Amino acid sequence: TKLRLMTRRVARIFLNPALAIDLGLVEILRYLVEDVEIDVNSQNCTGLVFGFGGYVMPLIAHALVHPDPASFQYLLTLRDINVNPRMEFADDSDETTFLHTLQDEPMKYALGDSSLDVTRVESLLGRDEVNVDVRDDYGVTPLAILLERYGDDVQYDRNEFLLIKAFLDAGARERYVEYEDVINGKML
Repeated sequence: TKLRLMTRRVARIFLNPALAIDLGLVEILRYLVEDVEIDVNSQNCTGLVFGFGGYVMPLIAHALVHPDPASFQYLLTLRDINVNPRMEFADDSDETTFLHTLQDEPMKYALGDSSLDVTRVESLLGRDEVNVDVRDDYGVTPLAILLERYGDDVQYDRNEFLLIKAFLDAGARERYVEYEDVINGKML
C-alpha cells in the first residue's frame, strides 16, 4: 500500500491528463481517472493542443478536438464529468462556460484545418444537465456568440455552420435567427 500511495503521488505530479488525451493515450487517461483519482473537471492542464497563450481548457475540450473519439467517449461515461463548466480563466464574477468558448481562438487553433466532429458537440448539447441557452454575465448565450456576425452578407465557415445547427437542433433559440434559414442553407 505504501508503494501504491507513492505511485499515486508521482502520477499526480508527472502525468498530465490533457497530454494523455492529446496523444491519444486513453489507457493512461483511464489510469489517471480510476486509479490516481484525478479531478476530471480540472482545467489546469494545458497539454499540447491548448498549450499556447496561457489558455487552460477543460479535459472535455481536449477530447472534443482530438481526431480519435475514444477519450471523448470515455469522459462522457464518467458520472462526475461536468461537460459545460464555468471557465477558470474567467474572473470570479464571470459566468462564461465552455459552450461560450466553442468558437474562440483556442478552439479554432486546436482544430486547424480539420472540421469539428459535430456528433460530439451534439452529444454534449443533448445531455440533461446542459442548458444550451445558458447566459454569461452580459446575458449572452453561446448561440448568440456564434451568430454575432449574423447578417445578409455573412458567410459562415463549415465549423460555424455546424455549431449553429447543433445548438438549434438542441433547442437553443435566439430572436434574430430563423431555424429554417439554417436548415435551408441560407446562412452558408
